[in-house]
Amino acid sequence: MFYLFLSSRELFHTNFWFWLSKVNKKETIQLFSKKVISDDKHFIREHNQKFREHKAKIDLYIEGAVVVENKVKDFPSTEQQQRIKQAFEGKDVEFVLVTLFWFEELTFKDWKIMTYRELSEKINPEHFTQDPYHLHLINDYKSFLKHLAELA
Repeated sequence: MFYLFLSSRELFHTNFWFWLSKVNKKETIQLFSKKVISDDKHFIREHNQKFREHKAKIDLYIEGAVVVENKVKDFPSTEQQQRIKQAFEGKDVEFVLVTLFWFEELTFKDWKIMTYRELSEKINPEHFTQDPYHLHLINDYKSFLKHLAELA
């Protein structure tokens, strides 16, 4: 996991979450939202969204429900978070920022903040699958997130 992570930090996690959605869509949705979301929603990586003159590229989009922005190596900017919200104006979506580094003093209106440590704690591999290989991968990822958060 560590060596895969080094090749593309943020994209690695987004791709892993996308893969989790293929293993168990409902459980993956619940990692990011408490909303009841139908199983017919698609997960879209690196989604481009536009509303009028406002454009944004987001890391992961649960179609019509949740926008997930992922920050591993830096802090999000207020401008970026506002641009994303403006690009989704009029849509009933939840905004979730998943971040490795977070300080309570930082706030973003209308954004749910989730740290990598919290994400690690939410992942229960047995809820996703009973396939031994997939269980191993998910357990390894969960452990990797925990150690990454401890280092940060």
